[in-house]
This record gives sequence, structure tokens and C-alpha cells, in this order.
Amino acid sequence: MKKVYAVGVLQLDASPNARHLFKARHLAGLYAHFEEAEQAILENRGDFFEYYYNYALIEETYVIDSQDQPGPGEIPWPPREWWYFADYTINTPDKKTGWSEPVISKCEKPSVVHNVVHFWSG
Repeated sequence: MKKVYAVGVLQLDASPNARHLFKARHLAGLYAHFEEAEQAILENRGDFFEYYYNYALIEETYVIDSQDQPGPGEIPWPPREWWYFADYTINTPDKKTGWSEPVISKCEKPSVVHNVVHFWSG
């Protein structure tokens, strides 16, 4: 069974008392290989984060194909996810725009969305 890696960015309020967790979400692309998806996030290719989004997520998603049926136990549950955080406080802001380039690093899944899955395919 074929799989792809769905990459998207989120503006997420991860504070414990947040009233609205998701301020915005955007599916940025599908990749055939995990390594390409991860590099795209870590390098902020195509300006994924747009000086706005604070998290990125890669979700492993299976391609539905009647000619290539999944075997028993082939599709994992819960789905595989990789999370990344964009920190805008590390780099010095640009004097003209006031924006700073994010420093992107791997992180744990935010606890406020611990029970949420299928962000991009769901």
C-alpha cells in the first residue's frame, strides 16, 4: 500500500486554558518521501510559516487504491505524526518589517491536541 506525507502548518494556541485551539490551519503539500517533507519544514521552504504559523505537522497518509489493498495491520493506529515548532523569539527582528525568521525544531505533540488525529486527511 502506498503512502504519502501530508505537510501542513497550524496557528495553535497551546496554552492549557485556550478557548480556541486552532486559529488557522493550512495543508501545504504532499510528499512521497518523509525525508523531503521534513527538510521542507526545517528549511521553511516556500515560506510555510509565513511569519504567522507556530507549528508544523507531517502526517503519514495512505493512498486509497482498490488495486493495492492494505494487509491486516498494515495501517497503523493512531496515525504516525511528526511535530515541529517555529520559535520567532530567537532571531533578531528585521528593522524594516519587525519580523524575525523562525527557528524550526522538532517537538512533542502539544498536549492540548493529544487526542486529535487526521489533521490533514480527516
